[in-house]
Amino acid sequence: MTSILKVSQIQDPTNSNTALSIDSSGNVTSGQKLLYGSNQPMFSVRGQNGNAAISGLSLSNTSDEGNTTYINSFSQIDVNRGSLYSNGRLVAPVNGIYEISARSGHGSGSTNYRALVVIKLDSNGTTGEEIYRVWTSNDYAYYTLSYSGFLELTAGEQVAVGWNSVYMPHTTSDHEGATVFSAKLIG
Repeated sequence: MTSILKVSQIQDPTNSNTALSIDSSGNVTSGQKLLYGSNQPMFSVRGQNGNAAISGLSLSNTSDEGNTTYINSFSQIDVNRGSLYSNGRLVAPVNGIYEISARSGHGSGSTNYRALVVIKLDSNGTTGEEIYRVWTSNDYAYYTLSYSGFLELTAGEQVAVGWNSVYMPHTTSDHEGATVFSAKLIG
């Protein structure tokens, strides 16, 4: 026998606080902490396809933000639930903790340095802070640059990945198909 429970809101029994709400489309609202299943906001993209400077970029913890270029287009969107991914960036739909991962490969055959930068931006996408920066040597070797971590974001805040433009850009034609950016709301 199959049972179906049809409710749009679940409350705790003591204080009648909303523990879980589901809208008419089946999406779980921001008040919930149970993030499983097909409605959990998450995305995964790969293959850097386009990049650009962020207009008017101002970062609180670095003086060379004018040299920061971010990836604004990926060649493949594998998953995009809850509209977490937009124009090459994570855009937080709700306040919460987000698990973020970024990775980019660098093929041999170049004496140029490469870098991976992860930046957290406000809802306008122009001010914030650099979260992470790592770079390769210039020795013709293969490298994988990566970042993995958790960030607490408020609704509208953004996370972008890219590089410092003093270093050679990552392109899909130079063993860069390994460029991957993913995130999910975890709580």
